[in-house]
Amino acid sequence: MAFNGINVRATGSRIMFRVLLLNSSGTLVTSGTTTLRLYKLLNNGALSSYDFNDHTFKGSTLTTETAPGGMTHQRGNNNTTDTGIWTYHLSTVTGFSDGDIIFALVNNSGATPAWQVHQFQYGGSEGDGARLDFTQSIPGSPVADTTGDAFKTITATLPTGNQAAGANGGLPLLDANLVVQSNVARISGGATEADRLEAALTTANGIDINMEQSIPGTPTADTTGDAMANAAISLPNKLEPGTVNGLARVTDITAISGASLRLVSTTMQAGSSASSLIANSSDLPSGDTDDIYNNLMVIAYDSSAGDKPNVRYVNDYDAASDSFVLDVALDFTPEIGVDTFEVWGIAPAEAPEVSMPELTTGFSAGNPNNLNSYLKAIMQAAASVPTGLGTFDPATDALEALRNQIDSMSGSGFATGTDSLKAIRDAIDDLIAPAVVAGGGTLSGVGFLSECVSLIRKATDEPDTLPKYTDDDLIEYIHSAFDQVLASVNVETDHPILVRYNVPVVPGTRDYLLPCNVAEIWRVAKIDSTTGIPAWEVWPTNEYTFRGDGFTIEGNILRFHNLNLASETLEVLYVAAGDVSIHTATADAGTESSITFAASPTDGTLDIRSDAYLGYVVRTLSATGAGQERIVSSYDVATRVATVRPNWTTAPDNTTVYEVLPQYSRLIKHVVADYATLDVLSNEAKSTRRAEAERRLQRKMTALKLILAKKVRRFGTQGPGIDTYDNVEGW
Repeated sequence: MAFNGINVRATGSRIMFRVLLLNSSGTLVTSGTTTLRLYKLLNNGALSSYDFNDHTFKGSTLTTETAPGGMTHQRGNNNTTDTGIWTYHLSTVTGFSDGDIIFALVNNSGATPAWQVHQFQYGGSEGDGARLDFTQSIPGSPVADTTGDAFKTITATLPTGNQAAGANGGLPLLDANLVVQSNVARISGGATEADRLEAALTTANGIDINMEQSIPGTPTADTTGDAMANAAISLPNKLEPGTVNGLARVTDITAISGASLRLVSTTMQAGSSASSLIANSSDLPSGDTDDIYNNLMVIAYDSSAGDKPNVRYVNDYDAASDSFVLDVALDFTPEIGVDTFEVWGIAPAEAPEVSMPELTTGFSAGNPNNLNSYLKAIMQAAASVPTGLGTFDPATDALEALRNQIDSMSGSGFATGTDSLKAIRDAIDDLIAPAVVAGGGTLSGVGFLSECVSLIRKATDEPDTLPKYTDDDLIEYIHSAFDQVLASVNVETDHPILVRYNVPVVPGTRDYLLPCNVAEIWRVAKIDSTTGIPAWEVWPTNEYTFRGDGFTIEGNILRFHNLNLASETLEVLYVAAGDVSIHTATADAGTESSITFAASPTDGTLDIRSDAYLGYVVRTLSATGAGQERIVSSYDVATRVATVRPNWTTAPDNTTVYEVLPQYSRLIKHVVADYATLDVLSNEAKSTRRAEAERRLQRKMTALKLILAKKVRRFGTQGPGIDTYDNVEGW
């Protein structure tokens, strides 16, 4: 049975409120505060509110409007699985009366909808009703059923004694045409209510009820009304005469609504355990005897797990102790007075009868069209062919046949390492196209490297999928191209990026290691720390100097000829080269004057040489501090911290995406990409395309040199103060 909104369950002297909460995306709601309010519908249509303080419904102001503590979220699987089910246990129900119409209103701001309401009518755990006893009249062995087990939920108050015509105590009777007969001559016979009702339902009183007893082989028309007890509302009776009882009749019903089969609903009492449950005696029908519930279904509810049900069967019922011994122990330890269980009129033999026809619909009883034959046809090549499968043939299509076909394709001596399709493909690649690799497009798609690679692939018709040149191959060409561009540009420009590198000089030492990216040294001098002006300077010489002063460059070593230099810190002013690894990455950290490079860049590689990035440009691409460019003034290879000048306007952090490169402009990006394109086209011997690419490169390189040639002049190239024909030749 399914419910919308709140499900309410009454057991014994308490009410359990349950609700499943979902949010707008269908996800279980497991947190927040879930409140519960109760309202009673009055006869005039108004509402009376429930006060949780004194447990009464009021029309006045409440002391406690919502359930104290709110509803509790329940978790399953030993309190490890969220269920979204919230419960509240109301143990005091003195304010409720049978027949009350109650509205339960639940709220959780995280649920959709946030407010949910459910209406129910209060009437106890089994509804409002009593029991009606009938006398069973089985031919040859009548047995009186005084327990009323055959009719668990029907009640009636029958008149006692003889009643005169027209004075039947308000109990209407029907004629054969279902017309109410109030003028019955008299109701007589018997000392019990069942006997008197039995006597009333006869033709002598003008009522003709002809019900057949459904005992196999002995159908008998009953005009006395006794069949009302024996037929149990015309349900088939499969037991032999003399052994009929209400419970036995119920257990043989296989296609009836489950709600009519519940025999007992009770709370677990003291002495209950996982293997034996003790019922509340007030919840059991009077007169129950030992073993009467044996082999019937038990459903036990674990309140600590959102009333998770455990389905078991009764092995032994003891009427004296109201105990039900289970066939298999429960999955939980009963909580006395809280957990509940029910006994249902379903025996183990009856349980599968409803579901099995659904599972076997469409199959025949015999081979080859039963369920077993269909399963064999899927698995075995030698199986019989079921009907209705089209062209399917187990000899060729069963899993066994497919395996045999694969074995035939593999052949004798098949080895996965050399004979599989992948191994064959790899062998072809190694033999015919060793440079072809899979998955070339692995860059992030942002920054100088990604943009250059994209330009190169467009210019060379080199694809992203299964390319001949990987991204790493093209990045190597980009590094080479940048070296060529900077070598040309640094000669032409009057404003290269200059690096100031301090060399601590000590007496007796000639050789000092320079950074790896030194391209051209402009000056070696002692700088006044106060004025910033050179105090004195060391000039470059060669090995043939007679003075013994000066310095020379030997590889990446600065060599002083004079060993007698005093302990000083000399500043080396130089132009940076382009042979340092370019990369794009997300920073590890940042301050107002520094940025910490990532250990594993997204694109490119990190140069691990000391002071490698001196004079390089750090450009922030996205996230915190995006859109800034600074020059690296010092670099600590151990910590990967690059100090910049000037300070950042907005300090980067560990979300900042950056790139580091020698010098950046849009035109440099295209020139570098074109240089790398020439290398690729040369490899492929595509002379026509290479010639066009070279002409394009020359145009861009000329423009780049013009842009970078002069950035500072005493006088501009045009305007006042410039010699022209007008102010020179024309005078």
